[in-house]
Amino acid sequence: MRKMEFEYKKFLPRKGQDAHTHCEFCWHKFMENCDGVFDCSTHGFCSADGQYWVCEECFHDFRELLSWRIVDDDEKSQE
Repeated sequence: MRKMEFEYKKFLPRKGQDAHTHCEFCWHKFMENCDGVFDCSTHGFCSADGQYWVCEECFHDFRELLSWRIVDDDEKSQE
């Protein structure tokens, strides 16, 4: 996962995908709606290819070590 690009966004399951996913490092849960669900977030850092999700805490813990970059909407629109 070295030198990957991430976007901070809301988790929305894709067609055919589970209704939730987990942080690649700590197994924190991401769902579209976390009402009543313990240890769950609706937003997190998603890899540019949409394959990996990382919670905020793990993102900040590993960002420098793994040389991650955040891509924002302005940057994507210039491509």
